[in-house]
Amino acid sequence: MTIFERNIHTYTIQEQLKLHKAKAIILGVGGGGSCIAEIFVRTGIGNITLVDYDVYEDSNKNRQIGALNSTIGKPKVDVMRKRLLDINSNCNIQTVCDGINETNYTELLRDKDIIIDTVDGKENKLKVSRYVKNLNKVYTTGGLGGYNFWCATLKDCCIEEFIFPNTNEQIIYPCASGVFAQAALQSQQAINYYLGREQHVVDKIIKVNQQMLCMSVEDIGL
Repeated sequence: MTIFERNIHTYTIQEQLKLHKAKAIILGVGGGGSCIAEIFVRTGIGNITLVDYDVYEDSNKNRQIGALNSTIGKPKVDVMRKRLLDINSNCNIQTVCDGINETNYTELLRDKDIIIDTVDGKENKLKVSRYVKNLNKVYTTGGLGGYNFWCATLKDCCIEEFIFPNTNEQIIYPCASGVFAQAALQSQQAINYYLGREQHVVDKIIKVNQQMLCMSVEDIGL
């Protein structure tokens, strides 16, 4: 049995071949980013670049799949690369132990088919948004805190229009269930866009409240 045989019927053979050729990049390999990377590998995406400057620490263990006793103090991108290759040794996985910035964003993003933003913090997300727009690219972004999470695939809209409506809100850190659920939604949305599915959710924000078991899809003003 091949690795991806049981993906068929969820994806057609043609779609699986297209995923194999895809070039994806994940900006931020913490909780959400690491889960998305594993989903991508198990789905059959053939080329993945991991971008993160950070190392694992004990506080990551509640939600980050790469955070283990044996990986504390090690670079996240190196740990995740080893893990992903242990799933599919034929996947082409590149690592960048740095953050995305003014000097490297063009090289990192220009040839990518799938761009995932899972960086932390308002200013970092605004920078990623600007870099992607400078290159006329589409990307999928998201975030979470506590029971709430969101994601959006952005083509014509700007992230400033719907994130951080109240900058004085208390930070609520995510737990494992929220991270895994959010990563599943964000990764599938990115895959669907790449395959030409569900174009009706582009430039809309999907919001989920796990505690209330409710979800909404909202328009974003241009």
